[in-house]
Amino acid sequence: MNSHSAPKIIELGRLIALIVLLVAIYGSRSVIAQSSSSNQKVINEVLAHIYDYEFSSATQRLDSLQGEQPSATEWHLLRANVAWWQILAGKVDDAELVKVFEANLDAVTQQLDKKDLSLEETYQVILVRAFEARFALLDENYISGIRQLNACIDQISETFGSEGQFEPLYLTSGLYYYFMHHAHDDYLFLRPYLMFFPDGDKPTGLNYLERMSKAKDVFLRNEGHYFLLRIYYDLEKDYVKSRSHVNALLDRHPDNLIYRLFSYKIEVALGDEVQTEQERQLYLGSISRNSELDSDEKEFYQGLLDED
Repeated sequence: MNSHSAPKIIELGRLIALIVLLVAIYGSRSVIAQSSSSNQKVINEVLAHIYDYEFSSATQRLDSLQGEQPSATEWHLLRANVAWWQILAGKVDDAELVKVFEANLDAVTQQLDKKDLSLEETYQVILVRAFEARFALLDENYISGIRQLNACIDQISETFGSEGQFEPLYLTSGLYYYFMHHAHDDYLFLRPYLMFFPDGDKPTGLNYLERMSKAKDVFLRNEGHYFLLRIYYDLEKDYVKSRSHVNALLDRHPDNLIYRLFSYKIEVALGDEVQTEQERQLYLGSISRNSELDSDEKEFYQGLLDED
């Protein structure tokens, strides 16, 4: 790679990271929308533990359910999701966590290696591709990330127009429409590459995500708010709107460290010194109170305060 192409590859990697970050981190509730009521209760408990950064509790609760149906795709996706959140806590080099993450994604891929997938199964494939792309980008493996993104986009485009039949597809379609429009407008050198993909549509993308933020299902509502928080903070630079979405998230999960961190960052961007210090102390308090974080994880999250 020559010195002139390196910045473009890095920028492309950052764009891919934004797209797949939002799809991959959340979405687990959506793949289990048709679970029985008894299973759904446990699933909701697992996801609540994840949102509250109680990963050991999430794993223990999942063990009790997966033992009864060990091969179901939804359990593999949930287990991969728990490992993913732990990897994001500075543990990308933890071989055991990576093994758990990859093995469970492989199990889903093997079960869905067939033709004529249902909308729910197609959505599961999208999640797996997005997880794999995001993981590749953690190691700055942009070539692998691009390959997985291409496959992910193929699956997403197949579901366009089917959102009314399976509500979580508003999430993937909304993200696609928004980010493809953003990429076309803000990354001129990517336009030849983007010609091969369906067009973006920012208003439609935002509309779909707003719809998710008002969904009756608590987890889809969480996801809608989070995606809009990141879009308005990272790309639109509308920090007031971003604040409204992070506040909605913190109302339900006041000790979620990602939500707390962005609440702090938003106040920094808005220039409110008093509120900034208050949010900083709330963030540190959430770290210190969490008995399930080990010392390395606590150090990692404290270090995030010093990053730009």
